[in-house]
Amino acid sequence: MHWTIIRGHSRSLKEMKRGILVASMDANQNPPSLAEIREAIRLEAGETETRILEAVRKEIRLELQSFSEDVRQEIRQEIIGAEGRIVAGLKQHLEERIEQTEERIEQTETKLLTSFLGQARPYEIKMRSVDTAVNVFGQRVGGYDERLSLLEERVSRMERVSRMERARP
Repeated sequence: MHWTIIRGHSRSLKEMKRGILVASMDANQNPPSLAEIREAIRLEAGETETRILEAVRKEIRLELQSFSEDVRQEIRQEIIGAEGRIVAGLKQHLEERIEQTEERIEQTETKLLTSFLGQARPYEIKMRSVDTAVNVFGQRVGGYDERLSLLEERVSRMERVSRMERARP
């Protein structure tokens, strides 16, 4: 009858030297001691733990890479959405400010025109009076012009007559 303690998947000579026990039980040999079995199990457990940890680390790295890419995509989408909301908010704010500014300009124009209108009325009345006076004066001057033209015609006639009389012998 044979009795063998072999560690999991390991088959290298190096692992055997590190404490892997291979024993055969027959009539001439004693079974391995409890200490030898414990040492072999401890070594096997340590190596198995190392292999498991490496496999888990590898899986975690792959998961993190996948997760990282997913998170990056989500962050990009959130940034794009936030950017759109910020731009829309800024546009709305600017439109409101433009509307408020236009209202203030219109109010200022109204105040200025009302103020000028109040001061312009007395001057408008005075100007109408001046226009009337200028028209009357223009009419008088026109009348004087007519009279002066008539006088000039008379003087011209008289001078012609006088020249003709002097020119007759």
